[in-house]
Amino acid sequence: MAKVFCLRRIYVRKGQRKKDAVQVTDPSCFHAVFVTGESEKDFTAKARRTRSCAKKYQSDFVKLSPSRRVKSMTMLSSNLTPSAAPLDYAPAPRNRRWIYRVIFASLLLGLALVAWKWGPTWWRRAEVLYWQHQCLQFSLSPDTVVYEEDPTEAAALLAGNPEYHPYPLQRRSSMQAAVSPATAAAFGVSEWNKLTLVLSRSYSPLINPAVIFLHERISPAGHRRLVCVRYGPQGDTFSAQFVQSLNCDTFTVIPGTWSQPPIYTPQGWEFDVLTGWPRKPPLVRIFAGQPDPNDPAHFTIRYRIWGQEDVLDGRLLDNDQVTLTFRKQPQENN
Repeated sequence: MAKVFCLRRIYVRKGQRKKDAVQVTDPSCFHAVFVTGESEKDFTAKARRTRSCAKKYQSDFVKLSPSRRVKSMTMLSSNLTPSAAPLDYAPAPRNRRWIYRVIFASLLLGLALVAWKWGPTWWRRAEVLYWQHQCLQFSLSPDTVVYEEDPTEAAALLAGNPEYHPYPLQRRSSMQAAVSPATAAAFGVSEWNKLTLVLSRSYSPLINPAVIFLHERISPAGHRRLVCVRYGPQGDTFSAQFVQSLNCDTFTVIPGTWSQPPIYTPQGWEFDVLTGWPRKPPLVRIFAGQPDPNDPAHFTIRYRIWGQEDVLDGRLLDNDQVTLTFRKQPQENN
């Protein structure tokens, strides 16, 4: 016995309500007969071909939207007429837009609460990490003068570059001699100044000195640190050496992260230092320190005193201390 699969579609006129829909029941267009022994694949292809016959009805009817389209496939016996087959409507889709709106509003509320509670802290931490990165990568050319005591050269640097600031000096040739005031040019690094505003307090007797080296260094044990060396002679006496807390200071900073701020590490002090009154102005000139590309713990600082040029070898140790060693210390000529 042959079986009939009836494909029924519901059509409505433009502007017509769904309950007044007209059912198209033309057997020649919408019915495909399944013959015993016919494969399912062949029957499926036959059923698809019958759908093309529905085009002659589309001049007077339009299809419902896909979300409201009603399809039914009913298996009928050979003696059942297409018009007698029951028509089953699919249930109308539920409106779930309010669920999505509630979820979206909850997410916005959660983000607003997080931004209100932790936003300012994260913003300050991001700013600190930015300036820290700038300091870790800071570099100047080897011929850049970062400290100058020659009056003519110092005046030219102060007049032509806002990154230099005046550094007052009080020099005299002996204890009985009158003080001869002078003004040196000192280079300041704005990135370092902004970073120190958020760092913990670290005492230094130097007042607004010149930054002569600023870069990242790595100790032999692999400790990554930010190293800063500053120079600023104090008082009316002078020493050709670079002495911690007398005329220079060194800082090592443990870089911060999102969960921990940068931290100063304490440095040692020198107490027994030989100083005196130079008979001739030393006219100190210091060039920008340079990191050693072949040794991550080493850096050099080129300088000139009394017209004699020398190089300081700086090194970061595993205990976070920084050593400065001259190669050939300049001597005052008689």
